[in-house]
Amino acid sequence: MQGAVARRRTLTKTDFLNLEIPFPPLDDQIRIAHLLSKVEGLISQRKEHLQQLDDLLKSVFLAMFGDPVRNEKGWKVGSLDSYGSFKNGLNFGKGESGVTVRYLGVGDFKSKAALDDFDSLGFIELNELPAADYFLHDGDLLFVRSNGNRELVGRCMAVYPGRERATYS
Repeated sequence: MQGAVARRRTLTKTDFLNLEIPFPPLDDQIRIAHLLSKVEGLISQRKEHLQQLDDLLKSVFLAMFGDPVRNEKGWKVGSLDSYGSFKNGLNFGKGESGVTVRYLGVGDFKSKAALDDFDSLGFIELNELPAADYFLHDGDLLFVRSNGNRELVGRCMAVYPGRERATYS
């Protein structure tokens, strides 16, 4: 090793080329290769099972609800605005202070379809309380309309804040 400082020491090319690298005995190598081959087979089986489950899920959906395009089950069809109102989330600045409110952000949609425990949500500081229609109510449906992460756009969540005062952004 060369170099005065431990973190800057280097290995010379000659020393590197003279390094002996131990190999496991041939029997161990064969056993390891056999195990890795089994693992590859299990991974392949797992992928196949996941595809079968995905196909089953689609099949069950079609059996329960029918093809949404053909609507052979005769489901009532309407636009979303006939069932409720649309409102963009709250915009707030970082320099605000005075009132603390719990809020639901786009990042909270990642793995949830419904939310009734608001303890995991963050807080925002605002100069004043938002208008009453910015507070969440039991049964509200929230949709991710736009986001830098395309995977989140279109996600939906039902919220049940109970007595918790929370808003959304």
